[in-house]
Amino acid sequence: MAKTYNTFTNVSTGDVLTATNFNNVLTNIANYRVPPACIVYRSSDLTSDSQGTAITWNARAIDPDGMWSSGTDMTIGTDGLYLLTLKGQVQGTATITAMGWRIAINGTQAVQSYTTSVNSGILTQNSVLIVASLVAGNTVSANVTIGGGSAYIVKGGASVNAEAVTSLSAAWLGQVS
Repeated sequence: MAKTYNTFTNVSTGDVLTATNFNNVLTNIANYRVPPACIVYRSSDLTSDSQGTAITWNARAIDPDGMWSSGTDMTIGTDGLYLLTLKGQVQGTATITAMGWRIAINGTQAVQSYTTSVNSGILTQNSVLIVASLVAGNTVSANVTIGGGSAYIVKGGASVNAEAVTSLSAAWLGQVS
């Protein structure tokens, strides 16, 4: 559910607090208590042999605003600045000469991270972070590209401390001024 953050005008001595203004204050306080956020992850391994594989998410950890229902995309419901984080782990079934993790906004690459030369069977983990100004309706997705080797496994499941091994998150930081 999208959230609305009300803007207030300056007040002067003697101004009366109206019910509307008071309700606007209460709405903002409630929205700041639980800001928009979403964490989706792979609960199981995803095997692929294609380049630029869009990661299909199959579970969510938190999502109070309903930003994700299924598939590859999160849909932003509330305008603002967001911290987008992609954390992923890949295991090659053959030697990988390069691996790229990417966060895309509306299908266009926003940020990427590369690792070179991963030996067959070795687990490699990468993280990608970006702060982005997003508006309601923007989509956020992630993909991984592999060079060399024919197949790889995007690892799923939870790690020892119950964090998802491969996940994508969006956390609202505040309004854009």
